[in-house]
Amino acid sequence: PERRKRLRYILAEKGIKEGIPKEVIESAQREKREYVHDEPFLTEGPSALKEARLWVLKDSLKNAEERIKKAKIKLEQPDSITQSESASATKLYETLSKYDNYSSQIGDEKRPVSSCSISPNGQLLATSSWSGLCKIWQLRNCECISTLKHHKARVQHVKFHPHATISQSPNSLNLASCGADNTIKLWSLASQTPIANLTGHEDRVNKLAFHPSGRYLGSTSFDLTWSLWDLETKKDLVVQEGHSRPPYGIAFHCDGALVATSGLDAIARVWDLRSGKTIWIMRGHVKQVLAVDFSPNGYHIATGSDDHTVRVWDLRKKSSVYIIPAHSSLISSVMYQPLYGNYLMTAGFDNTCKIWNCKDFGPVRVLAGHEGKVTHVDISTESDPFTPPKYLVSTSFDRTWKLWTLESRQQDTGEMQEMQEMQEVKLENGDAEVKVKIEPVESSGDVGSSMEISENPDVGAGVAL
Repeated sequence: PERRKRLRYILAEKGIKEGIPKEVIESAQREKREYVHDEPFLTEGPSALKEARLWVLKDSLKNAEERIKKAKIKLEQPDSITQSESASATKLYETLSKYDNYSSQIGDEKRPVSSCSISPNGQLLATSSWSGLCKIWQLRNCECISTLKHHKARVQHVKFHPHATISQSPNSLNLASCGADNTIKLWSLASQTPIANLTGHEDRVNKLAFHPSGRYLGSTSFDLTWSLWDLETKKDLVVQEGHSRPPYGIAFHCDGALVATSGLDAIARVWDLRSGKTIWIMRGHVKQVLAVDFSPNGYHIATGSDDHTVRVWDLRKKSSVYIIPAHSSLISSVMYQPLYGNYLMTAGFDNTCKIWNCKDFGPVRVLAGHEGKVTHVDISTESDPFTPPKYLVSTSFDRTWKLWTLESRQQDTGEMQEMQEMQEVKLENGDAEVKVKIEPVESSGDVGSSMEISENPDVGAGVAL
């Protein structure tokens, strides 16, 4: 009703009469005289929001100062160090090009695995699935150690707290998940019961992102809003509209001052948490934008879309600086290398994951192996910018999650077979060190074994049995 009233006011103001019934024109003219636009454009927020914005302001200024200081040092460093770093980056890309599937684990018995998150210490993995379950796994042996069952509908996303497994107590908040039951659940690592339920969204919750400080949580929903939650009070500070269709992806800037949301309206927006305003609308994709991530360098943003491309945007220029024709289908996930941003990982509904270097955005590696659409990827955090990640993880509609590492399971299997075929046993005989090599041989139609014993070359002649 309010929109129709405003429309009549506009029609009367412009004097448009053609094609409009006479009674509608008369009604509009009356309403023009009566209509007073007293509806506030901005809604007044709680005092907690003001306090949060002041805290974010102080924290982000400190983080920005540190980041800019490092950038200036890097800019002024000698050419020899720059060349050395360039060589290290090239070596990193060569190493990433050798990554292969190490393990494939069934993440859910019936329905797709929707997302994954590697713990900050690199030892645990959390996965979510459309069956309503979240699971926690030990990455070193791919074993499930906990199943979280309290969602009443499919789980869309799961995310580890930025301080989980490092400084967070196992009894405190370590994990968050969201789902089609319109709720966000907060979990500890010590219990299979959620420590809190965040309610407020009126439709399914799509994605989550923790603020770098760990004090706040961002969420997007099909109710056309994204929300900022205070994790101390467990209440929403902001319920923000802005997208004409549901917002989907969400990511925080490394300084903590900005948040980016991507939507099914084919745009992404950058919001200033200190003022609550949109500071940039990223237009360029021609279909829905499902994924977004900030680069740790502080000025690049990557977005992934249903138009099969990844766009890299520059905050300084407020423009798209590169378009990667990344996949042959919808792009479901994009992620920069944690802390450093030397490479970018993407996932698509063409059943593949891909790694791209961030020098010229050329392809580094295609990780193929899933038999269904890939829904999400994550990268383990390393302490050095040029150290290859210990783990890459992907999830898929084929109900599995896959672990990608430098050494494949096939290599391990080959080494095991070689060890079984030829075993070397050291025997000590006084001062002599003797090696016994056992090889399978065929004798008289039966499979037996032949033993060849040779002494250490420094000792003397060998003896054959």
